[in-house]
Amino acid sequence: MVWCPAPGVNRPGRRVRGAGASRAPPAESARGSRGMGPPLRISGGWSSSFGLRRMDIRNRPLHDHASPPMEHPVPAWTIAEFDPATATPDVWRRYHAYRRARAIESDPDDPVVPDAVFEQGWRDERLDHDWAYHEAVVEADGQVVATFGSEAPKPGTPDYANNGHMMFSSAAVLEPWRRQGIGRAWLRHVLAWMPETGATTLTASAHEPDGRAFLRWLAGEPKQLLRYSRTDFRTLDWTMVQRWVDEAAGRAPGHTLEIHTHRLPEALWEEYCAARTEQMRHIPRDGLDMGDWVFDAGDLRDFYRQLDTYAADHHVIWVRDPAGRIVAITDVGYYPHQPHRVQQFFTGVHPDARGLGLGKWVKARMLQVVRDAYADRDIHWVRTDNATTNAPMLAINERLGFREYRVRGIYQVHRDQIAERLGV
Repeated sequence: MVWCPAPGVNRPGRRVRGAGASRAPPAESARGSRGMGPPLRISGGWSSSFGLRRMDIRNRPLHDHASPPMEHPVPAWTIAEFDPATATPDVWRRYHAYRRARAIESDPDDPVVPDAVFEQGWRDERLDHDWAYHEAVVEADGQVVATFGSEAPKPGTPDYANNGHMMFSSAAVLEPWRRQGIGRAWLRHVLAWMPETGATTLTASAHEPDGRAFLRWLAGEPKQLLRYSRTDFRTLDWTMVQRWVDEAAGRAPGHTLEIHTHRLPEALWEEYCAARTEQMRHIPRDGLDMGDWVFDAGDLRDFYRQLDTYAADHHVIWVRDPAGRIVAITDVGYYPHQPHRVQQFFTGVHPDARGLGLGKWVKARMLQVVRDAYADRDIHWVRTDNATTNAPMLAINERLGFREYRVRGIYQVHRDQIAERLGV
């Protein structure tokens, strides 16, 4: 079971981390898209033998949602705080065993990130001082069986005015340890962590049935649904892709397309980030209590530092209108530890430029860039995600062969309702 911040609601500038592999942030939301959101965090592990504060929270049966309690006896579990910057090799060994087990449950088809790369990527993530982080690990019999993680913007930072009420939080529990009260323990930690930044609203998500049942018990129906889809790169209709590129000149006269491979030149960061921030304002939010996010040069620098750790590529395409403004953007990432897959991050078209086929143009041209850049890599899949209400982008993706393989529900709940559910 996993409850975690979903790509569609995460703030720009952060990568996505999963239990088994770093998933470059999927996110093609809406006519504009978010992209590069904060991590789907699966935390790491400590135990009291390493001198960290341990919380004496024992396992308590949880019978509040649809799944029945486990029938066999379970040893007591304990929770300890975790800091990825100071974890010892033995702690990481236990954590990596856990994340491999979670990968089999949640993402069995995805390669696991090499241990050293994963550790450095997490440490890099903590260099962003605009956010408050908390991590904890649940252990039993010397093994990590679950993890908690939370993050929220700090007061006075660029995103606090619009989204300081939000705390993104996650819990991932190995299947044999579900329905033993670990979910309730996570919620108690959320309530304890919220006062640090003044957050009042938990935002979490799930795609697995157990996680969605738990969050529905806690928060009711999801505020937004995200559709994860992928297209088989080996069977793409390249004739149609070329036709979309060729049609652009007639549909959007005076518009020009620019391609930047591997890394965007720093001289263009400010202009790109400003255009992206503006386009992200128009993503569908459905029922989410969420304001606008700021994507600035510092976010892009952090993102590139993380990509450097993974030896990953970032390709950007945009279109300028006759006045020189960036009015359409798309970008993708390629991670060598996932050699058969490309991740679509963001696609957005400014409202002033819709109806000209710019979304089709940038996506088609990017597929050609990927084909040429990785001709020797045997790419199988291109992945993305969209809000299920984003009909225009879904229509483009359907024509490109993208098919749904997962739906993630995003849930929000006020701290008072959490306390009421816990009876505290």
